[in-house]
This record gives sequence, structure tokens and C-alpha cells, in this order.
Amino acid sequence: MEVISSEYITRALISFVFVLIVLGAVVWWLKTKGTMLVTSEGHQIQVLSRMHIDNRHKLLIVQVGDARFLIGTSPTGIAINSLESSISNSDFDDLYKSQLENQIK
Repeated sequence: MEVISSEYITRALISFVFVLIVLGAVVWWLKTKGTMLVTSEGHQIQVLSRMHIDNRHKLLIVQVGDARFLIGTSPTGIAINSLESSISNSDFDDLYKSQLENQIK
């Protein structure tokens, strides 16, 4: 039976920590840059916000160019509502709340 040297264990631990740091940096970069797709026509599609209501339902705020959309997904389908891009944050919060209440009713 071979004995594992302490130098081998140290190198393995350093390699493992390095891989974890690289993986953490990639996840951080993806979270800060967001999910962005560029279509063949050059339009940018960006997911601005995502909220899971439960395991099967979620709300997304998506920006395509200058237009914003509130998208609700469920197992039975997808609902898309256009949002005005020039509204303030407080107006947006009110609109978001009213849209959510309309979907629940």
C-alpha cells in the first residue's frame, strides 16, 4: 500500500481551491452582466428581473431594445404585457403590483 505524501495533498487542495475561485468568479461575472442575447438582426434581449412565484410560475421583466415587457410563465402558457420604458421607479412599482394582482384574480 502506497503512502500519500503531504506534498501531494497540499497540491490537490490548492488546485481544488483554485478551481472554486475560478468558478465563483465566472458565476459573479454572469450575475453582474446579466443574461443577454443578441439576435441575428442585432436586437438585444436582456432579462432585467426574474421572480419565482412558486415551482411552476414565474414573472420576468425583459428588455428588447428600448421596449420592456412583463412576462408571466406557467405550465398552461405565457402572458406578455408591454411596459412603458419612460416610467419612474415608483410608477413601475405600482404598475408591477397592479399587474401581479390582475394575474392572481
